Amino acid sequence: MADATNGYILQQQIYTGKNVEQRMPEVGLGTRVVLDLTKGYENQGYIVVTDNFYTSPTLAQKLLQKGINSLGTVKGNTRGLPKELFPQKPKPVRGSSSWRTCGRLLAVSWYDNKPVYFLSTIHKPLHAPDTPQANKEVKRRSKQGVVQVPCPTVLKDYNKYMCGIDRADQNNRYYSAGRNCKRWPPRIVFHQLETSINNDFQLYKAIPTNTQTLRSREFRVSLAINLVMSYRTKSQAIGRPKKDPIAALGLQIVGAHMPVFGPPRVCTVCSHVIKLCTGKLKKEMRNKERGLDHLVQSFPVSSVQLICA
Repeated sequence: MADATNGYILQQQIYTGKNVEQRMPEVGLGTRVVLDLTKGYENQGYIVVTDNFYTSPTLAQKLLQKGINSLGTVKGNTRGLPKELFPQKPKPVRGSSSWRTCGRLLAVSWYDNKPVYFLSTIHKPLHAPDTPQANKEVKRRSKQGVVQVPCPTVLKDYNKYMCGIDRADQNNRYYSAGRNCKRWPPRIVFHQLETSINNDFQLYKAIPTNTQTLRSREFRVSLAINLVMSYRTKSQAIGRPKKDPIAALGLQIVGAHMPVFGPPRVCTVCSHVIKLCTGKLKKEMRNKERGLDHLVQSFPVSSVQLICA
């Protein structure tokens, strides 16, 4: 169930099969779904617009008992629809209509290229005298081009307010994060994710602001960045961390030192001193490790190599 103006999803219900827990006999899947989704909206002046899968005289009567008006198209084989509305031979003229009422319930039959049936509890059968001519006709294509076809009172309002669900589905397809999958759990998760993002975007647009508002794509990028910010870790260099060999050994360079006996390998301290002598380290390293200056001066390169041999 969505708002008719912006496509904001108010409530939804996932079909999981027949409701076996309900003790009362089910009046119909479409009727049960609409009655479940409209809980909490009783006697507040709301109007529910439905398509021909949900609309029925039974649903209209039950919604009236809850203080909710309804409008929608209905199938021609729906139980309770007056038979007088069905087109008779010869073929009706395009734009012709007929209607029947029962209390507040209005049933309308309008013939376009084929008959279309409406049920409403808020409309009157005929147009008001002060209704503009533009609201009495709709544009249709024909062999002669675009023509104006007469229409009943319910058609304009149905086309105007039925676009809520269509707009919600359209918004879910813009920059969608979902992926095609044959399994149903991921499809539900992606649908719920898209619904949440689009609902947030509609709330964002409804907030009055003097600054320029973000578009749908920019809003999604900003949302993704803010969600990732709290979980982002510090960037680390690829490879092994560099360690200062002298700091790792914890030695104090105060003079000559004795090499450690073991497998033949290069002495760490002496290797560092040689690099200082040959100028392979950067000037920043030399300024930082000033404690090695007297060692380099007292021990030439050849002497250091003899010690490490």
